[in-house]
Amino acid sequence: KIMRKIAMDLSIEKIINQKLCDTFTKLGLDTAYAAVKVSDRPDLSDFQCNGALALAKQEKKNPREIAARIAGELEKDVDFAKISIDGPGFINLTLKDEAIAAVLDQIAGDGRFGIAKVETPKKVVMDFGGPNVAKAMHVGHLRAAVIGESIQRIERFLGNEVISDVHLGDWGTPMGMIIAEIIKQDGSLDKALNYNIDEITEFYKAANLRCKEDEKAKEDARQITAALQDGNPEYRRVWQHLREASVSAIKKNYDDLDINFDLWLGESDAHAASAEVVKLAEAKGLSELDEGAHILRLEESNKPKPPVILIKSDGAYGYQITDIATIKDRVEKLKAEEIIYVVDKRQSLHFEQVFEAVDKLGIAPNVKMVHIGFGTVNGSDGKPFKTRDGGVMTLENLIAMSKDKVGESMPSPADAPGYDQAYIDNLTAQIAVGAIKFADQADPNAVKTEILPVAPYQYMASLQMLDASTPLLELQVFAGSRAEAEKAAKALKK
Repeated sequence: KIMRKIAMDLSIEKIINQKLCDTFTKLGLDTAYAAVKVSDRPDLSDFQCNGALALAKQEKKNPREIAARIAGELEKDVDFAKISIDGPGFINLTLKDEAIAAVLDQIAGDGRFGIAKVETPKKVVMDFGGPNVAKAMHVGHLRAAVIGESIQRIERFLGNEVISDVHLGDWGTPMGMIIAEIIKQDGSLDKALNYNIDEITEFYKAANLRCKEDEKAKEDARQITAALQDGNPEYRRVWQHLREASVSAIKKNYDDLDINFDLWLGESDAHAASAEVVKLAEAKGLSELDEGAHILRLEESNKPKPPVILIKSDGAYGYQITDIATIKDRVEKLKAEEIIYVVDKRQSLHFEQVFEAVDKLGIAPNVKMVHIGFGTVNGSDGKPFKTRDGGVMTLENLIAMSKDKVGESMPSPADAPGYDQAYIDNLTAQIAVGAIKFADQADPNAVKTEILPVAPYQYMASLQMLDASTPLLELQVFAGSRAEAEKAAKALKK
């Protein structure tokens, strides 16, 4: 259904619009209104044209009368199976199956599936990663990656220049929490550069629990974070190790999922620009002091909206400023014409604040900024997955479990002559990862704004095999040719 909708929108709709344009021209009507849309009432028609209603005032005639004239001309076209007028002047249009089939045949024979490249390519910067340093990636990180990678590929297919940035969370209070916890447990930072990602994750879990219970621990973490951001050399060395160890693990997860980024920057890379944003806000008279913090107030005429915190009372930069500064860098250094953020809907207010602050500061004139939100991946308690308190399936483990499950139904080289173990292992990985992605995106609500309860084991349901021949479907999808698929199928049936 999705592929048919794309084909209809980008090919059949264009053909019908041309037919309407020719008809409007023949009748002396304004062609600006010669357009159709997919019907709001699919039980009545495939498409509808509302142009007669828009033309009524201009033509000083009843819209049904105008619609009747248009319909009368279109009825002469052999491609239409049915044309009717509904309500005040809606024109319902249904194409013949033969007409649709002819267009689909053209699409099938076209290497671009009937989709033309954009006439004016633009430079699009995409931000859809956002994993945090020092925390193992879990199933909650899957959705942004899959949706973002899909949009990235579509944008490139359309001819736009895309620069994707993982945008690591590597510069906030959690960094100070981890450093403080290492000092608390070890007495110093002497061993900090030897810890691997698993050990670092355990420090983070312990730090999170300690800061929840101990106000002094929380304050120590804030002070260390501020000192880190101010350039404390010892903290910087430890932070650099935390980042490198984390990035190595994160890249492995994304590689397994075939998720690709052009840039591996983080919040820390916007540190210099953050200082420039603060100065700009002061120069424009937009910064004010409020209870020890420097803030930028936003418009609240429509609804209450918290101000943007530029500098917190402890001297560290606020949460929003790194995104504002990052936009500044993306416009100035990357020459972005559009910036797309693929982040779950809980961040909607955050991006409203960021985009409005950017507009007030004049940082990104004529740059389109878009936040694409989606529902979160929740645990059995109905809350989004987190690694702070432990107990959540990591993304690495989910992928490994999926591979093991698929592997149970895959043949050995002895059972599939002509296929070596490397080929079978690669195919197993493709099917396993494909099943994970499909399970996450199969429900159409998954990419809307609802918060959906999804437990880790539910992903595994997509991997259940009805019998030993079930993987044939996946094998046919990934085989290099039909002949290869048939060869594999025969081998599996033996």
